[in-house]
Amino acid sequence: MRTQVAVKVMPVLLGTALVALACEKSPSVAPDLPSQPPAFAASDGETDRITGGGKLDDGPDFATFGFNARDGQGQFQWVQHCLDGVSGSTTCAFGGFTFHGSTVTNYGSDLVDGDHCRAWSGTGEAKFKDLNTTSTGTFSAKACDFGEPGRGNDTMCFTLTTTDVVYIRGDGATSSSILNGGNIQLHNDAPPPSETTCGGQPT
Repeated sequence: MRTQVAVKVMPVLLGTALVALACEKSPSVAPDLPSQPPAFAASDGETDRITGGGKLDDGPDFATFGFNARDGQGQFQWVQHCLDGVSGSTTCAFGGFTFHGSTVTNYGSDLVDGDHCRAWSGTGEAKFKDLNTTSTGTFSAKACDFGEPGRGNDTMCFTLTTTDVVYIRGDGATSSSILNGGNIQLHNDAPPPSETTCGGQPT
């Protein structure tokens, strides 16, 4: 059985340090969703990359993140903070966890807004602190740079799929994705568009 949580997201710049972010949507049980990675067009822009870090939400249940991504390489770190552990909160159905994405298997311009947004996917490891479990999984992400400051403007979307968990934060298009803190920086070299956006029900 898989569980799904849709959530909002936001960013701050990550080099060796990462900052924070968070988002929301009601958790629900997803009946045997197929584990199909998102399809993205490969980028031929050699210098195109996106970097960032930030925070979503200001309450006791918030998320922080940091990343750098380009065609074929990058790192992604996501931390879901849950003051009360596993709860009925829309963001904490699995309690607090950390995810480290160590690969970027797809990278490209977002189909809806290629001037500001990049989408990518990859694999990594999730450690669910409150569930006392660790598992590998796939992720997809979408980040948008809408200028300075990043807070209140830039957006972030993150989807994590493991054997038992589907966690979704933000859809990249609504207020649930807007950063409460941090910044996203697009270093634009116009790669081809991606074929999939982050967020929503996995297919």
